[in-house]
Amino acid sequence: MEYGSDHAHMIDIGRVYLDLINPRHDEFEDQEEAIEYLCASD
Repeated sequence: MEYGSDHAHMIDIGRVYLDLINPRHDEFEDQEEAIEYLCASD
């Protein structure tokens, strides 16, 4: 796999999903709750 902006592909944001069972934080009920947590975290 090649990295860098020359090899980037644009995708619709609606196709991006966060892992609700991520071991780095508590489990979330849904995507909205996970996004709220990430936006509030430093």
